[in-house]
Amino acid sequence: AVIPAAGARIPAFALIEAEVLTMLGRAEDARALTEDLPESRTPLAHFFVGLNALRDGHAAGKATPRGADAFRRAQEAVERAVFLSAHARLFHSVFLAQAACRAESTGELHPAVGALETLWPRSSIALFCLGDALDEHGRLEEAVAAYRKAIDLNPRFVMALSNLGITLDVMGRPEEAMTWLERALEVDPLYAPAHYNIGNVHRSQGRLAEAIAAYEKATTVDPRFSLAFHNLGLARMEIGDHDGAVTAYRKATEIDPEDALSHYGLGNAYRTHGDVEEANTAYEKALEIAPDYAEAHCNLGLSLQAQGDFERAVEHLRQGDQIGRSRGEEWPYDSRQWVVQALGAWSHVLNDQEEFARAREVWLQAVEVLPEDPQLLNWVARVLVDPEHDPRVWDGEAALPLAMKAVALTRRENPDFLDTLALSLIHI
Repeated sequence: AVIPAAGARIPAFALIEAEVLTMLGRAEDARALTEDLPESRTPLAHFFVGLNALRDGHAAGKATPRGADAFRRAQEAVERAVFLSAHARLFHSVFLAQAACRAESTGELHPAVGALETLWPRSSIALFCLGDALDEHGRLEEAVAAYRKAIDLNPRFVMALSNLGITLDVMGRPEEAMTWLERALEVDPLYAPAHYNIGNVHRSQGRLAEAIAAYEKATTVDPRFSLAFHNLGLARMEIGDHDGAVTAYRKATEIDPEDALSHYGLGNAYRTHGDVEEANTAYEKALEIAPDYAEAHCNLGLSLQAQGDFERAVEHLRQGDQIGRSRGEEWPYDSRQWVVQALGAWSHVLNDQEEFARAREVWLQAVEVLPEDPQLLNWVARVLVDPEHDPRVWDGEAALPLAMKAVALTRRENPDFLDTLALSLIHI
């Protein structure tokens, strides 16, 4: 037998150490440890590299660069494990399918997913992972069918019972969802995801006290369940318990400091509580993690506006509006109005400070945001020619096209707009 050199890690021991590190929440350390093993590593070593990357991806979220990279690494590692393995091919293929369906960006199912039921039609694990992959691709009816087949083969398969409940809830069938989630808890009363998803069903039905109880049970069973703390924060916000929400969100961000959603929620809780400085810090942290987080830009902008920091408020509101509206129908906020309100407030401050040229620029920026709003066009034109304003603000040439457009959009039916038009002509 060859005795390892002093300081060298025995691969089998390194794999066990990596698994322990992962369980302790130190996924980065676990990944570094497994990646330091020799390239001649066993299929099991590749498998653990992929498993740790898969966990890292789930923690970061598929939509983040870190998550996308982790799922890609998971797919590559487990593909290598499957290639090298003459044993446990099902076990490795299952994780390959999970990694591949999350790494895939084309919307098509990876061949590894389709192979699960074909090669192992009597394996509850294979059918469960088929359901998970179909779920990930939005093919919910097919996912439900796959989960049911897995449960038929293994009625005590707690993950399949729980995932079936989750999918049914997404499909708008909460009562059926609750039945399957409760069955999961009958099998394993300490299965935290089932408690968490029971909380989600209760919350979706407006049963907030029951939702809070379920989330708290999930966090008791698994004190590092950051998603449960996050949703506990949401539910506490909804009942007006802002102190409780702050506590829950803070715990979520302590468990996962890279969770932008929980930093954003923490900002909302602080802002509602009136602690604007802490709110801004939390929003800024969310944006440091996810720079394209439109809601965080907007809420930071509104918070800055309340503080009187109009220049930064406009900057963040503009970014939030642009990013949000690029989503199309998914963006539910009229954030352009927020931008205009911030610009209006800023222009008044500049005007009071007799920074007239800069104030005029800000007024005209507001028109660029809402160029077809006759009320805004008339308001800006009026500001530029109003006899009650300082003559240094007057600018008939800038006011005239705005006033003419406001009159045209209202078909000359608004006398106030016609009056502004007349003043603009006088001041040319």
